[in-house]
Amino acid sequence: MARELVNNNATELGVSAGSTGTLTIGSTNGTSTGSLTLNSGSDFNVGNSGNGVLNMLPGGTLSTLGTMYLTRQGTASGYVYLNSGSKITIGYLNNGWGFHQGVVPATNSALQAFYFNGGVLQAATGSQYFIQPYVNAIIGTNGAVIDDGGYNITALNAFADGVGSTAGLTKLDTGTLILAGTNTYTGTTVVSNGTLVAASLAGGITVESGATLLAANTVAGPVTVASGGTLGGNNGIGTQNFNSTLSLAAGSTTLAEITPASNDQIAGLTGVTYGGSLIVSNISSSPLTSGSQYKLFNSSNPGSGNFTSVTLLPLGTATFSPSSGILTITSSGFPPILNSPYVSGGNLIVSATGGTPGSNLWLLSSTNLLTPVSNWPTNYTGTFGSNGDFTNAIPISSTNPAEFFILKTP
Repeated sequence: MARELVNNNATELGVSAGSTGTLTIGSTNGTSTGSLTLNSGSDFNVGNSGNGVLNMLPGGTLSTLGTMYLTRQGTASGYVYLNSGSKITIGYLNNGWGFHQGVVPATNSALQAFYFNGGVLQAATGSQYFIQPYVNAIIGTNGAVIDDGGYNITALNAFADGVGSTAGLTKLDTGTLILAGTNTYTGTTVVSNGTLVAASLAGGITVESGATLLAANTVAGPVTVASGGTLGGNNGIGTQNFNSTLSLAAGSTTLAEITPASNDQIAGLTGVTYGGSLIVSNISSSPLTSGSQYKLFNSSNPGSGNFTSVTLLPLGTATFSPSSGILTITSSGFPPILNSPYVSGGNLIVSATGGTPGSNLWLLSSTNLLTPVSNWPTNYTGTFGSNGDFTNAIPISSTNPAEFFILKTP
């Protein structure tokens, strides 16, 4: 049996002080389903001035673009039980004005809590305030599941273990989830898709294929990046503290950023297994010095395995030592820049700067952008001057009204 209810107004459980309101959506045996949809972005208040309890059971769904509030007034208590097989889609999750903030209940008591127990909490919109810091988020034995809905969302609260639970949190969908609080739950955080950024985790992290762990300031448990997964990214120079082991599978990608004077580092490691590819980007405007070294991984024990490839961007080469976690620059530079062409004396003036003095260059040209670059003919062959620049004058022909150029270097 399926029951569907659409409400155009705000919904409240436990409206007045001393009252109790309980709503159950779904069924214990999963044989019937139920849904509640709040139109026009209406809010859902669980515990306004009285006591409110929302039980989400298998087959149950609740949806609103508005805010779900727990404990709107100091006299109230609001509980949500999000069990396996159920789903809540909301714009925001808030705890009124912070009543009972940070109090983690062992059993039902006069305060608020959101119990994750296998059901899915999905974001209906992107927000840096998706979960407010006042919300007591408790993870039960079936774990927490957060679906970012493809948006970028932030949970400002802290997640904690429920009584007897060591379950973790699973992130779904292609957006970015930021866990900004100091989280004390001890289970593993699984990044199944999209991107995760975490401030502090008491457990470990598993990054699955197609997912990215962009940054995690402090991780107490082991971190594993599967084949097809990515560690790091365009996040600026910084140090991450992984206070256990790190395992980078074959087929994974590790991204790091450096400048001549600084570098990313993963510190606190007790052991590390390297695999996959390492891509290091010089994010400064100054070239690196050949022979300079950067400790990207700081482990109390020597690492094992190695990266199958090391790429230095935007230009150069480097080697990596798995035993020490040190990257050594063997050559570095920046690709030359093809300047905007201009017309002078019936010629098209094509020039470039930033090349290696005395090195070879080839200027390729084509009248059709759809032609594969490998088939573009060479228009000019020469070398960069002593200042790393070159200039070439190409006669303008009326038979070729449009021409495109690519600068090729060794």
